[in-house]
Amino acid sequence: MVSRRSKLGTMARPSRPCGDCKTTTVTWPRIYCPNCAGVRRLEHYQRKNLKRRAGGTRIMSIRELAERDRWRCHLCRRRVSRTLRYPHPRSASRDHLIPVADGGTNDPANLALAHWDCNVRRRTGGTVQLQLVV
Repeated sequence: MVSRRSKLGTMARPSRPCGDCKTTTVTWPRIYCPNCAGVRRLEHYQRKNLKRRAGGTRIMSIRELAERDRWRCHLCRRRVSRTLRYPHPRSASRDHLIPVADGGTNDPANLALAHWDCNVRRRTGGTVQLQLVV
């Protein structure tokens, strides 16, 4: 008995532009190319975890935070560039003064602007918690 698949042979899958980056790839039946799908999945889970951990409060945008903190990293006190974007190590990032893992929230009083690499180096410890007490 000959299977239906062998009768049809290999069909050419239609290619179409990705829903995000518009590059033409074989995406059928998906909407996004593999790279964009991975980024969207990561963002989805980050939003989901923020809501779960911090009670769904709205988080300040990096631009709002930077304007409030006058584009200064609160860890090294140097200026943060307005033009650099992640994954550049000196790009702007949000730092939770009390880490979300330790019960911190997304309240603006618990957020500060930091260079991405300064933020990564500090992790969940550092002197920031001591500065809150003072």
